[in-house]
Amino acid sequence: MFYTSDTTVGISDCWQHISPQLLITEVIGLNKYEDWLRKAGHLSAELLKGELTQFRQLKGYLPRIIVIHIGNPFEQKIKEEVAQVAQELGADISLGYEDMKVTL
Repeated sequence: MFYTSDTTVGISDCWQHISPQLLITEVIGLNKYEDWLRKAGHLSAELLKGELTQFRQLKGYLPRIIVIHIGNPFEQKIKEEVAQVAQELGADISLGYEDMKVTL
């Protein structure tokens, strides 16, 4: 398992050193706020897609992904944007929730 939160783009250096079955990461804002999110140290669904694309290029697979730290005012739209990324990448991406139990 690899957990990252409050992380912007550029975590691909980590990918060389890990091979997780599960990646837990954040998507706190909408794609349209990408520039601000990058500066603030956060991810949008599209920024996450770039990181996952790099992961797959390096490792040859994508782990199961749970997205957390979703910005409440934008929750529904973020869910839609994350679902689009999951579809485009053919990835298993789900949204975390309070009291979620995860089995590895």
